Amino acid sequence: MADEGEEHGRSDTLPAIEIPPWVGRARAAAGRLESAPTLGALILASSLTGLVAVYVASVYCRQYTFAGLLSFRPYDPPTPMPGWMYPEPFGVHFFGDFLLPLRHSELALPYDTPGMVPSYYPLFAKVVLKPFLLFDYRQALVLFLLVTFVGLLAPIWAMLAPRPISERLFLTLPLLVTGPMIVVFDRGNLQGLVAAAALIGMVGLLRGNNTAAGFWFGIAAAMKAYPVLLLLLLVRVRDWRAAAVGLVTGAVATFGSLLFFEGGAIGNLQALWRTTDAFRDINLDRALTGNHSFKGGFAAMMVNGPDWLHGSATWVYENYGAVSVVLTIALMALAGSRTTSLFGAVTYLAVVMSFGVGVSYGYVPIMMLLAVIVVYAGQLERNVPTACYLLVLALLLAPKGVMVGSSPLALHTYLSPLLATVLVGLVLPGDVRRLWSAWRVRRSSASDGRVPVR
Repeated sequence: MADEGEEHGRSDTLPAIEIPPWVGRARAAAGRLESAPTLGALILASSLTGLVAVYVASVYCRQYTFAGLLSFRPYDPPTPMPGWMYPEPFGVHFFGDFLLPLRHSELALPYDTPGMVPSYYPLFAKVVLKPFLLFDYRQALVLFLLVTFVGLLAPIWAMLAPRPISERLFLTLPLLVTGPMIVVFDRGNLQGLVAAAALIGMVGLLRGNNTAAGFWFGIAAAMKAYPVLLLLLLVRVRDWRAAAVGLVTGAVATFGSLLFFEGGAIGNLQALWRTTDAFRDINLDRALTGNHSFKGGFAAMMVNGPDWLHGSATWVYENYGAVSVVLTIALMALAGSRTTSLFGAVTYLAVVMSFGVGVSYGYVPIMMLLAVIVVYAGQLERNVPTACYLLVLALLLAPKGVMVGSSPLALHTYLSPLLATVLVGLVLPGDVRRLWSAWRVRRSSASDGRVPVR
C-alpha cells in the first residue's frame, strides 16, 4: 500500500530553507574579522563622532556648554568646605572629585564632616591619596592624573606586547577620547585608579597568574567595594587560593586603613554605610541628571517614553532595588560558572559594575575597559554576534551628552542602559546553551551511574 503522504503528493521532509546570499557574505566577513583592530577603529570613529555631535549641540544649537554636555562643568568647587581647604584653581577648574577626597584624607574622622560634603569612599581610598598631600595642590593634581593615565593605559599596552608599536598606539590612544576616559580626567575621579587596579589584575588573569589577579582585584575592591565581584572570575576557574588572596588583600587593606584614622572599626564602617544612603535613595531629578545607569534609563522612559511603556518603566523604577538584586544575582551566578566563557563573565561583571547601581555618573563606565582588554587579548570567537558586540561596545564608550526628548535629557541616559542590555544579550545565549549542555551531560551521567567528566 502506498504511503498516504505520497498519495496526496506530500513529503515528510521539510523543504530546504534557502539562506539569502547576504547572510552568507556577512558570516564570511565576520569570520575574517580581527577583533582588536576592528574594535580600535570603531572606538575611534564612534568617539570622534560623539565629540562632533556634542560640539554641534553646544555651539550651534546652544543646548549647554561643551564642557557641560561632555563631562560636568568646569567651575565645580565642592561645597560646602572650610575656606582654607580651597586651593588656587586651574583657571576656573578645581577638579573637585580629586580635591574633596584629598581634603578628607587630611581629617582624623573622614566620615564626621559637619559643614562640608561627606565622604563616600572607603578609608583605603583615602590612604591611597595621602602621599599626594606631600605636594602642593597643583603638583599633586598633575601627579595624580599622570598616575591615572599610566595606570589605565599601561596594562592594555602590556597586553598588546606581541604587536608592533604602531598597532599598539592605534589600539590604546583612541581610548583617551572615549566618554568615560574624558570624564575621569576632567573630574580627577578616583575611579581611574580603581579601574587601573582591576585592569592590572585582568592582565594577570589573562596571562595565567591568578594570584596576582586576586591581589589586584582585592586592591580595587578596597578602594570602592563593588570590584569584589571580580573575584568571581577566579571562582569561575575554581582557583580558591587566588580568590582567598583577593579577599585577604581587600580585608587587610580595609582594616589596615583604620590605623591612619580615628573612630574605630565599627564606628567608621557604620558611618561609611550611612553615607551610601545618598546613592541608594535618590529622587527622580537626580536619576535623570548625568546618569548612565539602568535606573536612569527607566526614569527617562517615565518622562519621555511612549505611553505604552510608561506603566512598565514606572514599576521597574519604583521597584528597582528588588529587580536589580535578582538580575545581579543571576548574572553573578552565570559569571561564576565554569561553563561560562571568560568573555561572557567579564561582560556581565563590567555591565553590573558600570550600570547596575542607582546612579552611574560618566566616570563609572570606565570599568568597561575590562571588556576591551579581553577583546584585545583575542578571547572571543569570530562570528556575526562578535562583530555586533564590537560595534555596541564602541558606541557604549562614545560620548553621548547631546540633549534629546520633549523634556531634554542627555542621550546617554537612554542609550547607555540600552546598549549595555544589548551587550549582555549578545553573549548570554551562548553561555546559557553551554550551561544547559553541561547540566544535561551531568544528569545523563548521574542516571547512568557514571562520573561526569569535568
